[in-house]
Parts: sequence; C-alpha cells; structure tokens
Amino acid sequence: MIYHFIGRFNVPESQVFGGSAQGLIRFTLMAVVFVIAVSVGCTFYNIQHDPRLAVRIASDFSEEAFVRQDFHSSFGLLNPNKAPDFTEDSLKEMIQGMHPTGVYPTSVTVVGYEIVPGKSLANVYVNGTSGNETLYYLIVVYGDRSGYVVNEMYRRDSEFPKTGLYKAIGE
Repeated sequence: MIYHFIGRFNVPESQVFGGSAQGLIRFTLMAVVFVIAVSVGCTFYNIQHDPRLAVRIASDFSEEAFVRQDFHSSFGLLNPNKAPDFTEDSLKEMIQGMHPTGVYPTSVTVVGYEIVPGKSLANVYVNGTSGNETLYYLIVVYGDRSGYVVNEMYRRDSEFPKTGLYKAIGE
C-alpha cells in the first residue's frame, strides 16, 4: 500500500483522487491547465504607459516643489500609498535636505525618461537651473496611461546614469 501525505494525515492511495487512475489523470490535467493559464496570463500582462503623461506629472511636481516651493500643491502629486505617514511638513524637510545650501532652481526642464520594463514605473530626468548652476533630479513616477503619481525623488550635483532605455525629450 502506498501512502500520500495530505495535510497532516497519511491517507491510503485508494482514498486520494477518488481512488482511481482516472482521478489522478484528471487532477494532473487540471494542474497542467492551471500552470499554462497562469503562464499565459503573466505573458500577456502588459502595462500601458503614456510617457507624455509621466513626463508632465514629473514636470509639474518639479515646478511646484523645487521652483515655487509650494509644498501643498506638490504633496498632492505624491503617491499616497508610498508612505502613509508622510506629511507636507515631511516633504518640505526632504526637499530642503535636497538643497542644503539653500540654492533652488529658478526653472526646470525635463530632458528625458525611461520606462521601467514590466513595472508601473518611469524614471523622469529633470534639470534645474539656478544662475549658471545646473541641478540634476530624478523623479520616479508610478502608474500607467490612466494616471501617474510621484513615487520617489532624487537630486545629484552631476547627471544621473542612464540605461539603454533612456529616451531624450524630442526623440
């Protein structure tokens, strides 16, 4: 007699799958169909991005947060699910921390973007200008063609590295 381990009990083979070879074949066939269905479903799941919308949200956020320093307006463009305890004051502190010398851009320009494959993310590259100084920002937006929100933001004193997926604005 062969025993199968099901849950916490050892059950004789005669009680598994209706006790017949047909029951075992039927179960195996259903398992194969399930695996194929899941594989096909994952293969055809495709996130529909709208790069123009992603760029516009990143541009609006950069203008409000970095140039105008309107933390109320820019806070409304953040992903509410990213950090539920994040407040307007937290945003203000973060943006001030990104500009330790107190130099903020007087204008911002989106220079390019990258759609992250298989994810609901796009990296948007923004350059800020203050006098003859350039400030480099990376705004990560989350969403799809139905809408985007700002998910993350970074600032550097030099350009951010880009991948082979980078598209300059105007390409």
